[in-house]
Amino acid sequence: MREPPESEQRVAQRCVDCGTPAPKTETNYTLISSRYGWRLTRTVDATGRRMMEWRCPACYARYRSKRPL
Repeated sequence: MREPPESEQRVAQRCVDCGTPAPKTETNYTLISSRYGWRLTRTVDATGRRMMEWRCPACYARYRSKRPL
């Protein structure tokens, strides 16, 4: 089996809070499935630039509990 071209290879994700590496999956969409439970959040940094942050299930639960509804 050949490796996909570099343009199609998925970069390994890490939790922005604890640094845990995400499990190996075929696509990032698989990470947000109920099986893995990782979450992707959109934020804005101090300069106004949009950022995407991955969180593992445990860190996302803590992140979510600190945010107002």
